[in-house]
Amino acid sequence: MGGLRKIAIIGPGRVGTALAVHLARRGYPVAAVAGRSRASLDRFLAKLTVEGMEPEIASAAEAARRAEIVFITTPDKVIGDIAALLAEAAAVHEGQVVVQTSGALSSAVLLPAAKCGASVLSFHPLQSFATVERGIELLPGCSVVLDGDPAGIEVGGELARVLGLHTMTIPTEVKPLYHAAACTASNYLVTLVGLSLDLLEECGLDRGEALRALLPLIRGTVENVAALGVPEALTGPIERGDTDILRGHLEAMGRRLPRLDEVYRVLGAETVRLAARKGRLSEEDIVNMLAVFEPAEGGAGGTCR
Repeated sequence: MGGLRKIAIIGPGRVGTALAVHLARRGYPVAAVAGRSRASLDRFLAKLTVEGMEPEIASAAEAARRAEIVFITTPDKVIGDIAALLAEAAAVHEGQVVVQTSGALSSAVLLPAAKCGASVLSFHPLQSFATVERGIELLPGCSVVLDGDPAGIEVGGELARVLGLHTMTIPTEVKPLYHAAACTASNYLVTLVGLSLDLLEECGLDRGEALRALLPLIRGTVENVAALGVPEALTGPIERGDTDILRGHLEAMGRRLPRLDEVYRVLGAETVRLAARKGRLSEEDIVNMLAVFEPAEGGAGGTCR
């Protein structure tokens, strides 16, 4: 399996563009691209032109016919429809590999292509693609989760090697659980920062000023996780067993931001369980803190403001 097989991208968004740029840099000819948004297509072509590639804009079926590796990098809800369209148009066949990049869906969504003889692969880079530029910057060095048929997995391993990605394989049936883990680590981190900003705004700080203040703390925490692991990187009042401080948090939120009560209690209880794994808390501390985080009487802390 050489490095000169032609690539087609169906869905020139953030993931598709980042993959195409890095594959172009490593000698894979990007032959064609298909997409509905003119702005996305123009941005894709501009990025590939810089890499010395001039992909042809084509329909999904025509793009697939021009390539040996066909990436479907559309939103999850239309991946199956695209696979069916390619099969109905006889645009995929034996010798091709059809790849989808969803974190939630397995390679089974590509069954129509498999029935036409193509190999199929789910290739999910475990990274946050907030913009095209950030995706291009952050893709190298991340992990990628593979599932598919044997030939598809082989191609996935090849692509991972040339892109410098660490490969992981998981059973197809647990793919939704894997995706939930990724969402918890990435999407919900953004939500937690947003909740922290809400609290600091209640303290009278401008949100921009508050974010600037939080970012060194967030970066330091991530660096501690990288250096020490979990739960060793955990600090703060729960790790110290400071029950009175936690009561004070809930009392203050109850007065100013009652909608945060439930989420704070749930996160607090899980953090107590995590802190217990460090082995420094007494059984009394653990029991007392879990009691603090029991759901408030009458529901989860009032109405939205």
